[in-house]
Amino acid sequence: MIVDVLYPQTYLRMHPADDDVFADPVQKHRRHLMPLVSVDLSVVNPAWQGWVHVVNPYEPEDGIVGQSTGQYHAGFVQANWLAFHLDADNRYHWLGDWRYFQLELDEGVQDEAERAVIEKHYRVTEQAYQAKKAEFLAHGCLPCPWDETEPFNLLNQIGGSAAFDNWASSGTSGAVPLNIDNAEDVYPSMPDGRRFYFVCELDADVYGDYGPGIIVFFEPESRTVVMTFNWS
Repeated sequence: MIVDVLYPQTYLRMHPADDDVFADPVQKHRRHLMPLVSVDLSVVNPAWQGWVHVVNPYEPEDGIVGQSTGQYHAGFVQANWLAFHLDADNRYHWLGDWRYFQLELDEGVQDEAERAVIEKHYRVTEQAYQAKKAEFLAHGCLPCPWDETEPFNLLNQIGGSAAFDNWASSGTSGAVPLNIDNAEDVYPSMPDGRRFYFVCELDADVYGDYGPGIIVFFEPESRTVVMTFNWS
């Protein structure tokens, strides 16, 4: 287990390129998701190969992601949960209906004023993301404005396990099967019982001005990646 990563490492790719993270349609993925960092899976388990990407959704403007589009939930794409297939080229394929995201809803389904608020939220969030990316490129870290001696963590933890917290009780109860027998090792499972393994956790707001803690899990046989969000 690795904790409190402050500076770039060989097992990280900071702000990876869109087409290194997403399969086609690349721009559709990128419209809703900001690539933050990629993590070498072999650091978590030497038997694994490839890179898992931590991405942050622009939504929600308020609440939790997916909470108002329940009719389009399926599988591991649920309120407060995203899911992707990681292909042989280490690119993500979205495993849900795009209408999970509010901006993909047909015009007329959504109140115009509400849609305008969400569109503005996307724009402002993207601007902050790009500003923090430029800051990282200039300094080689994510500077902390109130502590000149130590920057923000790039990642809080890689490998090990995820403890029970808000993420495990947010969203729709039972929509994503969770094993909570051990409060220090909580994880989702596939329908056939295969467990997901914890990959990493970070604070998304240090990569912009918006976002919760992001917790990432990986199921190696199906190469399914799921991520959930810890709101304080």
